[in-house]
Formats: sequence, C-alpha cells, structure tokens
Amino acid sequence: MYPLVAICFHLGYNNRFNEFTPYIDNVLQICPNADLYITYREDPDPSNMCLSKYPRAKFFKSVRGCDIGAFLRQIQAMIHSQKTYDYVFKLHTKSNNSVATNWIQELLDKIAGSPENVKRILRMFKHHKSIGLIGSERWVLKREISFRYFYNICKKGRINIDGHFIGGTIFWIRFPILKIVFSPPRFNIDFEYPLFELGKPSEPSYTHAWERVLGLMVETEGYRIKGV
Repeated sequence: MYPLVAICFHLGYNNRFNEFTPYIDNVLQICPNADLYITYREDPDPSNMCLSKYPRAKFFKSVRGCDIGAFLRQIQAMIHSQKTYDYVFKLHTKSNNSVATNWIQELLDKIAGSPENVKRILRMFKHHKSIGLIGSERWVLKREISFRYFYNICKKGRINIDGHFIGGTIFWIRFPILKIVFSPPRFNIDFEYPLFELGKPSEPSYTHAWERVLGLMVETEGYRIKGV
C-alpha cells in the first residue's frame, strides 16, 4: 500500500522546469498515486509545458512570497481537497549562489535524488513517528532572525520562537502537521497570503519570517526535524 503523497512544486523560473522534473519523477515512480500541485509566478503562462508532462497536476499562479507564499496556497488547496495525505514533498526552482554553489544538489539529492532515496525517506517516516520533517542535514539551521514580522507570526499561530528550520525550504513534511497549523484558530491562509511581498524580497521580510516558521511549527507540534 503506497502512502498518499502530495508534491508541491513552485516554478519560480519557467526556463528551469526540466532541471527539477527528475526529482518529481523519482517520487512518482515510488508513489504513482501522488498528487502534484504546481504553482508559477512568471509570464508567459507555462501551463502547456507543465501539463503536457504532468496532465493530472493541479496548476495555478502565485506571485507573492516566492515559494513560501506559493506553499501556503498549495496547503490551502490540499486542505480543501479533503484528501488525507500522509506526506508532502516541497520543492522549488532554487538557485545556487556564491556561498552555496551546490545548494540545489545539497537540498534535493538525498531526499529525492533517486527512487531509492525516496524509499528511504518514506521508511524513516514510517518507522520513526517522532520525525515530522526531513531535509538536508547541512541546511538544518537554528532560528537566528529577530524582527517584528517574525514575532507577530509566531504569536498569532502560537509557534515557539526557538528551534530549527530548513534553509532553502526544500523538504518532506507530515501533512497532518500542516492541517493542524493551518486550521482555525491558528493561521488563516486567506489573511496571510496577501501579507507576503511581491517579487523576491530581501531580509527582513514577511517571506523570510515564514521560512523559519515552517520549521518551527514542526517542533512546536512535538515533532523533530531530521537531517539526512
């Protein structure tokens, strides 16, 4: 019996679609019943390109908060579907930079770089119920920011302000955590999404505050973050 998986892919840069599809394909090979949610931000509309490869994908535009604002919209769609997903795989067209020249590979290879790695992640979730989120070991970071946006979000959602997150926001997470946190009285996505910035913001920003919250909420709910 396959676990019920949702893949949440944010296509921030249309010209990099083919670079990330092998990771999606590795998950679909192991979980052929997985649902794929694709968001995009750039014009021209890439729906023909995406849907020609993944005709069953749920596809919509998201222009706020980069991949993180898009992920909130994807979470909303998953909750509205009323499907009881087990796990969610979140990825996006992350760019390398001068500090982390292999960031994409470091974030993705060990969690979805092959069908065997996908199986390994699913086994970890199955046999270690305390694990709530799995990502690259190198990018399990301690929360370090201290600005108003961050504290306001944590207070609103009753999120512990100290803990860890995945830098780069590419990871696997248990869906029930998302369903709990993004249901009343915690967070209302219809209210949160418009607060995200347009484009690609610099810190401090609402978007970067939420990058930390996505990890902190896992530990708040009593789970742990596992680096691989």
